[in-house]
Amino acid sequence: MMRYLRGYAQIMISGAEPERCLNMFAACDVAFWAPEKTDALHLRCRIYQKDLDAANRLASAAMCTVETELQRGLYSEYRGLLRRPLLLLGVAGAFAVTFFLQNFIWVITVSGNEQIPTEQILLTLEQEGVTFGAWGPSFEQESLKNRMLNRLPQLRWLALNRTGAIARVLTSEREGEKHTVDRAAVSNLIAKRPGVITRVSVLNGFAAVQPGDAVITGQLLVSGFMDWTTHTQATRALGEIYADTFYDITVKQPSCVQKKTYTREEFKVRTLIFGRKRIKLTGKSGILGTTCDTMIKTRSLTLPGGYLLPVALETVTLRPYTLTEEPVSQKTAEHVLQSAAKAAVARQLVAGSIKGESHTIQQNNGALVLRADIFCEEMIAVSIPADPLREEETNGESDQR
Repeated sequence: MMRYLRGYAQIMISGAEPERCLNMFAACDVAFWAPEKTDALHLRCRIYQKDLDAANRLASAAMCTVETELQRGLYSEYRGLLRRPLLLLGVAGAFAVTFFLQNFIWVITVSGNEQIPTEQILLTLEQEGVTFGAWGPSFEQESLKNRMLNRLPQLRWLALNRTGAIARVLTSEREGEKHTVDRAAVSNLIAKRPGVITRVSVLNGFAAVQPGDAVITGQLLVSGFMDWTTHTQATRALGEIYADTFYDITVKQPSCVQKKTYTREEFKVRTLIFGRKRIKLTGKSGILGTTCDTMIKTRSLTLPGGYLLPVALETVTLRPYTLTEEPVSQKTAEHVLQSAAKAAVARQLVAGSIKGESHTIQQNNGALVLRADIFCEEMIAVSIPADPLREEETNGESDQR
């Protein structure tokens, strides 16, 4: 690098004894390097440009000639700029502006967050002045960290590291509350809906039902009080109780649907997005109201390394259409409504499956109505705190019966 800055030349020494010329270079402090003998009468090497005159004199004394093959260096390659002072001034200004712009923040990245959205952290940073185009050296790290932790209590730690124009925000979140089951609490399992018991699996407690029993909503399935001969043990009832259940559900949809018929027209609106500012370039955005489909395509400016700048070109394509009504066939409507009914029941199941269904469909006031009877096998046990007094009363009534 230093040789390039000082400038060097590659020369060809020709003579009966070209090595003698190199000896004279060394004796007179003319630096040379990369000697290469091409044949008995020619030798190639490199010297600094400032030593070319001295090399010619010493070569003549050694009965040799020197031919300059090439010259390299900052001055020799860019000396033409000296005849163009404005261009040279522009290059110098570009370098100066580049180094100056590195003091501003152009890219902000956030890492370490899992529960807090990145957009929320960026919005809070913007409220503290850390945004696109902000002056980087103006931020005091410790003060910014304290203000951010006050604004976002979910954060345990935050740091902002700035490398040139890139600000990297490192975060660490507080651990969420762990919801644990209090197994020391006394509880019962009751039925959340009526059904016929099919499977009983008790892990803890006393089973009050068995397969084949019919139960109603709220009926005791597993008791947390186990009555032994000498004492009564209170515990948390645990288990899985499955039962055959029945759902009566009604769903409907219009007998006619609206269909889109697209025209051959297409409009495009191009907008330049710079931070929070939007500059419309072409097109009119309020042409068609709501009678068109809108497709948005955004191309963001990306720096090497995958860093996104808040500069993007947004292209909005508008496709107008007209609406026409078409009747829905009963077969299609039956399939759609049947799937909707099953999906509605499946969302209510904690565990289990749908075993079968029967339905009827009819038209009523311009709508297709499906009434379905859906049969399921599902887990119906839910846990509730146990009441010792009520438990004793229930046991007493059971004994009397």
